[in-house]
Amino acid sequence: MFNQKTQSSRGHPTLTRKLSYSAQHKLLLHRLSGQEQSQPVDTELITTRNVQPLGGWFKRDTKSVEIQAAAQAAVKKFNSKSKSKKYFRLVDIIAAETQVTNTINHRIEVVIGKTNCLKSEENADVDSCVLGKKRLTCIFDVQLNPRNNQLDISTSSCQKVQ
Repeated sequence: MFNQKTQSSRGHPTLTRKLSYSAQHKLLLHRLSGQEQSQPVDTELITTRNVQPLGGWFKRDTKSVEIQAAAQAAVKKFNSKSKSKKYFRLVDIIAAETQVTNTINHRIEVVIGKTNCLKSEENADVDSCVLGKKRLTCIFDVQLNPRNNQLDISTSSCQKVQ
């Protein structure tokens, strides 16, 4: 990968090229040893960046569409399994984090509120139900399998908000 023609200190035309980091390092050691002092060295700035480790948990924006959808699905599943006679509704998403493996795992901390809509009511629109005073803080582990777009809520733990 040659860049341009230049002239050496002896007046001979030479070609300069960008060197990889390891080649630059070898050339620098070679020069420090006192040999081959006529060739110029192109330098390359190496910058570091912070990246998430593969398979590690990372924080997510609670307003992201993906997190909102996962939280809604978790509350829907919670309502189907809960022994309460009334529906709960999502009030707020406090925190969310994601882990990408062969599936996409979300751990979402939410506040849900008990509504005045009974589960026995057919086709109740939970989002339009009036909220009561009871609130729960829940942590849902939601797993999305991207191969079949299947959501699974593996664990949930809830506590009353004081």
